[in-house]
Amino acid sequence: MTPFEPEALAFGAAANIRTRKFIKLISRTMKKLLIAVALTVAAASAHAEWQRIDAAFTDVHLYFAQETVNKIGDRRVQVYHVLDYQSLQQRDGREFRSEMFRNEYDCSKGEFHALAHTWHKGQMGGDKMVHFSEGSWYWIKPEAGSVEEALVKAICSMY
Repeated sequence: MTPFEPEALAFGAAANIRTRKFIKLISRTMKKLLIAVALTVAAASAHAEWQRIDAAFTDVHLYFAQETVNKIGDRRVQVYHVLDYQSLQQRDGREFRSEMFRNEYDCSKGEFHALAHTWHKGQMGGDKMVHFSEGSWYWIKPEAGSVEEALVKAICSMY
C-alpha cells in the first residue's frame, strides 16, 4: 500500500481528526485553567480592596474591586465581583459561601455578560473552589429586583 492509496488516506484523515480534537480539548482545558488562575490571583491581590455595593438583600453582600475596573469605550466596563452569602448555598450538589466573577457591562443598554465565574467554599472568594464556569458570552438584560440588576445599576452609576 502506498501513501496515496484510499486506505492510507482514510487512516491519515482519521488520525488528523483525532489530533485536532485532542488539541481543541487541551486548548479549552488550558483556557479554563488560566481563567481560574487569573481569578485566584485577582482575589488574593484585591482581597483587602473589595468595596461593598449598597443593595437591599439580606442574605448576600455584593462587592467589587476598584482596581480591577477596565473601561472599554464610553459606556462599557469590566469588573471583578464577589457575592458573599450569609448561609451555605448549593450548586450542582456542592456547597459554597461565596462567588467570584468578572462581568462586562454595557451601560448604554443596561445589559451584562459573564466572562468567568467561580464558586468558593469560604467567604469572600476564599478557601477551595468548588465550581467553575467560563461565562455565558451572550448579553443579558437582568431581571427586576435581582442581584444582577443591582450590580448593573451600581457599576453603571459609577462609570
